[in-house]
Amino acid sequence: MQADAAAAHPPALQSLNLASYIASLAPEARSQLYSSPWTCQAVFRALEPLGQQYVLRLLYAPEPLPDGFVRNWAKSDTTSAKKHEVALRLLQELSLLAAEARGGTTTWALHEVFKEHLRSALAGSTHGGGMVDAVVLSVMPGQEAIAEYAVKQWEGVLTFLLDPTRQAPPSMPVGLRHEPLDVERLVAAAGLIKEPDRALTGAGFRFLLMDTNGQAWTLLRDYIRSAEQASAAQLSSVLSFLMQLGFRQVGRPYALAGLSPLEQRIAAHMAQLGLLYTFKAEGGTYFCPTALASTLCGGGAAAAAALSPSGLSAGVGGGGYVIVETNFRIYAYTSSRIQVRVLEEFCRLDCALPNLFVGTLTRDSVQHALGKGMTADDIIGFLQSHAHPQVAARVPSVPETVQDQIRLWERETQRVDMSPAFWYSNFEDVTLYERSRAFAQQRGVLLWDSAERQQMVVTQQGHTLVKEHIKLLKAQAAMGTAL
Repeated sequence: MQADAAAAHPPALQSLNLASYIASLAPEARSQLYSSPWTCQAVFRALEPLGQQYVLRLLYAPEPLPDGFVRNWAKSDTTSAKKHEVALRLLQELSLLAAEARGGTTTWALHEVFKEHLRSALAGSTHGGGMVDAVVLSVMPGQEAIAEYAVKQWEGVLTFLLDPTRQAPPSMPVGLRHEPLDVERLVAAAGLIKEPDRALTGAGFRFLLMDTNGQAWTLLRDYIRSAEQASAAQLSSVLSFLMQLGFRQVGRPYALAGLSPLEQRIAAHMAQLGLLYTFKAEGGTYFCPTALASTLCGGGAAAAAALSPSGLSAGVGGGGYVIVETNFRIYAYTSSRIQVRVLEEFCRLDCALPNLFVGTLTRDSVQHALGKGMTADDIIGFLQSHAHPQVAARVPSVPETVQDQIRLWERETQRVDMSPAFWYSNFEDVTLYERSRAFAQQRGVLLWDSAERQQMVVTQQGHTLVKEHIKLLKAQAAMGTAL
């Protein structure tokens, strides 16, 4: 395996790929993660359809299945055999599937704890947070108040990014006695601002154009990394708690006392970000997931729309409100100051009414945004994803003439930009390459990769980290540890 210097651009922000992330962890950390039924369910949902099918075939097998029997699951053609091998290899990398030699033959079996938790979930069992008393339900705030709180807290994060010199990040909800989450440190670790002036980076500007799900996972990835650096137990608790939010019912109360001390601290931090709503009632403190939390595991458009009910600020990217005309004029029907500030980053403001923004895409306004780190695709994607219902049905929702002109303005600014990076090639085997690539991707240092050539390029900053991880993988292989 060789690593050479190369030149490339920084990677784009992306949501957490749960399967790749867990595959990049040490085997001991993975085993601890599977002690949580929520993580087991989330991992199963993150698998490719073929991998899910194989797990279900093995789930109720009374004993390990012979290798010959498992090999017959694939058709005889080359494509099917390759897909079969990839599915088995991914399950092995996740420690979900283990091969064992018995009496001269190889057998396959699922991870016992994972199998137990998944069986329980399929049988309809629930874990934690049972029924609450009727008196709690009677004093619980309405769905509109919960949605309004989520919007307010998340807008606090966005406001802090847009105007960090005058605005404080969202504070801990009243009544929760936990050390507040250091939001400023979190956004700095995510690369959204740079010290000491706390100015927005290019990644920070692109962050503002993301949908809510992408924004949330961008911050939570670094929250997870902090837990990973602390201990395997803390990492397991953080991932388990975040995963269970995707299975909890939005707006349903659960007792905070039913959580472990560490989970209570995590819940307090999530409430600070607007993913949870907390309130006091007879018997103690209760929490309920907001629609923002439901987007973490694929809540989609319905969850995003729930963030902006009638009478509330559209706030966290919920609902369409932008109309783009062929003359480059933009009309945005919103009363949200956050949305107006984002539009002002790449539009010239012509008129501002209480519930209407009127602006124009100009060469200067677009190139000003490009100079801050945005791209033409970022701007076009934002306008398309927030298209008003009256224009969302047309194809394209943003006129082609406008799209072409934005890209032409971008080309005017493009110059060759060289930056040092490292090229990795000649990996000993495909497993080492895939584990190394997954590790670099999760750390946000992967610039380019080719599975066919088994090559990848990482940033100069990430070179030492990736190199040490590869050494660790090789040491594990030499000691007989399955990669």
